[in-house]
Amino acid sequence: MELLFLTQTKVREKKMEILRLEMYRCYQENRDSEEVIKVSQELDKLLNAFLSLPSKDNGLND
Repeated sequence: MELLFLTQTKVREKKMEILRLEMYRCYQENRDSEEVIKVSQELDKLLNAFLSLPSKDNGLND
C-alpha cells in the first residue's frame, strides 16, 4: 500500500511540474494571455488537492 501512495504522489508531482512549465511557457509567449490564467488556475486546483491530502499521501513529510 505504501508503494501505491508513492506512485500516486509521483504522478501528482509530475502533473504539477508539467503544468508549471506550461504556465511559464505561456507567460513567456504572452504574459497577458488568457491561457496563462487558465493554466495557472489548473495548477492551483491540483496544488490545493495535493495539499489537502493527509501528509503521508502528499509526500511533504518525506
